[in-house]
Amino acid sequence: MPPLRGPEIDHWIELEKDKNSKEKELPWGPLYNMSRGELLVLRKELISLLNKGWIREKGYAFAWTTELLTQLLRKTDTRCH
Repeated sequence: MPPLRGPEIDHWIELEKDKNSKEKELPWGPLYNMSRGELLVLRKELISLLNKGWIREKGYAFAWTTELLTQLLRKTDTRCH
C-alpha cells in the first residue's frame, strides 16, 4: 500500500471472502475497444500512478495489470504503426 497521506485520506479495497474465509478471485474479462486517444490518456495515467508508487504490480492476484500494461504500451507505441 502507498504511504498514508493523512487521517482524512485513507483508501483501500476490501476483497470479498468465500465461505472458507478465503479471498474470492477477482473478476476479469476482455478489454473493450478504446480509441487511440483513450489509450494514450489511460497509458499516461497508469505510468504516472506507477511512478508515484500509488499503484504497483503485486503477486498473481494482480497479473491482469501486467497484461493490461503490456497491451496498452503495445497499442500506443507509435513505432508499431
